[in-house]
Amino acid sequence: MHIVHLTPNFYPAVGGIETYVYELSRRLIKKGHKVSVVTSNMLRNDKNLSKFERVSGIDVYRVPFKMVMRYNFSIEAFKLLTELKYDVLHVHSIGYFTDIIPLLKRVKTVKIIVSTHGGIFHTSHMKLLKNIYFNSLAKNSLKNADYVIATSKKDSKLFSKIVHRGKMNVIYPGVNWDQLSKMKHGKSKNTLLYVGRFVENKRLDRMLHVISKLATKVTDVKLLLVGEDWGEKRKLLGIIRKLGLKDNVNFVSGVKNHYRYFSKANAFLLSSEYEGFGISVIEAMASGLPVVVNDIETMHEIVTNGKNGYIVDFNDYRKVSDILLKLLENGNVQRRLGENAKLSAKRFDWDVIVDEIENVYTS
Repeated sequence: MHIVHLTPNFYPAVGGIETYVYELSRRLIKKGHKVSVVTSNMLRNDKNLSKFERVSGIDVYRVPFKMVMRYNFSIEAFKLLTELKYDVLHVHSIGYFTDIIPLLKRVKTVKIIVSTHGGIFHTSHMKLLKNIYFNSLAKNSLKNADYVIATSKKDSKLFSKIVHRGKMNVIYPGVNWDQLSKMKHGKSKNTLLYVGRFVENKRLDRMLHVISKLATKVTDVKLLLVGEDWGEKRKLLGIIRKLGLKDNVNFVSGVKNHYRYFSKANAFLLSSEYEGFGISVIEAMASGLPVVVNDIETMHEIVTNGKNGYIVDFNDYRKVSDILLKLLENGNVQRRLGENAKLSAKRFDWDVIVDEIENVYTS
């Protein structure tokens, strides 16, 4: 079977959807399938990428995209999808990629699957226009899809309003549980970790204010921010200077494998105001790290407060810093929460998830 993934960005871009497509594709190839990816030919920093490349056995086709009024589209992508021969198209973005499904169905006899990844509806920005789009174009497009994979219960609740329940089910994103669960942790002390984009919705500013409160009691506390800048780093550097955190915060970018940073930390932080799911959180948990995450809906699907981590309000800087203080001061609590986190992340093992998705392709 030849499976094509249609995704806004792919390797070497770093992010939740990029990781999802990469890990799923590798496992599908191991199962004997041919896998291709159709994606953008540019990185966030405007760096052009090659038109074609093979990555870990995946054929990657890159085409130009244009952004008009926040609408990302590509005539070249549509043309390529009409020319390629494949059995399944797996779409990983709500918007133009789903809007072209009715047109593709007219010219291609292929099964089309959509993974929601939070869609574009999990923020209040442009709410009226999103509601109009949701109940018109999105509804019609998903009606023409063969199946919709909701990547969280939150997404399932939302998309059930426009997708027939018989055509949709929750299948969570996966993690390399076997690899991450074997990770050996070093002798880190007072080290906290974030992995992801440096972008506004991650609210890393709140994380910095928490660290500022914590640093008054744990002067050698370190925060590692691992990821790529999506326009937020300059603002964050200004906050760091203002709060006097130069010696407490390190940015790490250009990392090909972020897994090793899990072994350098005592706990993982996520202060996002919204998440489609939270792959970095379950990666951290699988590695045996306790997690401290902002109180948003999707986190309640992953974290059990007080058992494998803490769900907190990152707007309450002092309260979060007090929780982190207790965590850093008590190695037994770190170990207990970390072991529970590792065990609870087992249900997200990619080797299990890939079978569920393959069944969607073949059913």
